[in-house]
Amino acid sequence: MFDHLRYRSVRVEPRGPAGNQAEKILMLNDDESVNYRELILGLIALVEEKQRQLEQTMRRIDGLLRSSTGNEDQLRNKKRETETAYTTILQHLSMLGAVD
Repeated sequence: MFDHLRYRSVRVEPRGPAGNQAEKILMLNDDESVNYRELILGLIALVEEKQRQLEQTMRRIDGLLRSSTGNEDQLRNKKRETETAYTTILQHLSMLGAVD
């Protein structure tokens, strides 16, 4: 398939006569398909940003736990919640095909 078609951002680029034919028949670059791909890429970017935020939060919590601030139980609970959210984010990215 990659001999005939490839993605260039949200558009499918035909390569050769077979690719041109497939692009036309399957309407791979119609407005609805392109808009859908833009939506998915935007959602992936948002989820990846959330992933980075959760990673930062876990690092901050780990630092606070190391400094023994007196509220370790509360911090451990927050860390578990953050780890659960992080796992969910990774699952969502995997379902979107954005992680290996």
